[in-house]
Amino acid sequence: MILTLTLNPSVDHSVNVARWRKGRTNRPTAFWRDPGGKGINVSRVIHRLGGDTTAYALVGGAPGQLVREALEREGVALNLVEVSGDTRINTIITDLSDGTQTRLNLPGPQVSADELETLYQRLDAAPDPTFFVVGGSLPEGVLPEVYETLIAAFKARGVRTILDADGDPLRCGIRALPYLIKPNEFEIAELVGERLRNLEEFIAAAEELVGKAAEVVVVSLGEQGAVAAGEGHTWRVRSPHVEPVSEVGAGDSMVGAFALALARGESLEDALRWGTAAGAAAVMTPGTELSHPKEIHRLLPQVQVERLR
Repeated sequence: MILTLTLNPSVDHSVNVARWRKGRTNRPTAFWRDPGGKGINVSRVIHRLGGDTTAYALVGGAPGQLVREALEREGVALNLVEVSGDTRINTIITDLSDGTQTRLNLPGPQVSADELETLYQRLDAAPDPTFFVVGGSLPEGVLPEVYETLIAAFKARGVRTILDADGDPLRCGIRALPYLIKPNEFEIAELVGERLRNLEEFIAAAEELVGKAAEVVVVSLGEQGAVAAGEGHTWRVRSPHVEPVSEVGAGDSMVGAFALALARGESLEDALRWGTAAGAAAVMTPGTELSHPKEIHRLLPQVQVERLR
């Protein structure tokens, strides 16, 4: 079983406009909403692929109820802790004239120490999963050290952990040395403290972080695919060419398929193939929609994984 945790979930409103006009009234051509947050998205992808997962999250108010109802309709197993504040609402605006996306991400509710303690008790009582996946932004009142605490606690139980975050939560979380991190090209540059200009430098940065930040480092590079280092090897992964519609959710889809492949006993190399196919499939979907199994399976043979050393 794969346990995911989302401390700052969201209701994601996706809006398409024919042409975005700054300072003017814009009338959407399409609108829909999805439950959001990294851990929640990871669980949704795992569930779609037939995997066993439970999504833990802090939710509150009417938006939190929307998250609960949407995930229940999908059949995702849940363990949700109610908080007094409202779950945040994010808005993703896609300009169909040029494909650009504008995101408006609210900060999230204030979470009390008692509410956080209730979550800790739920996690302590959970059966040991194969993987613990945590990531995303933090709500008000939760310090970035929380990821370090959680990763250390699950590692002490013999559970492999995956961290997908940025900024201070990522920097704090890697102090506990999770099994895997998945920074993008900007996040890994922040971690190593220098500008990375080409593929060779991304590869070197990933290798540098192995053993310092995580056992395995997977760097997502968008349409260029990914590079990965860990377990004594380094890989270059080439993503299949797809017509991009929206990049939102691609990273979460990648983590979900990757974690499920490892949980099913696949090699790290094969897990990279699954994750990359899922990420590419998500790019083909509108707004915050995640990847679908049919497209993942179609793209899987097109992913090229090259072991460099």
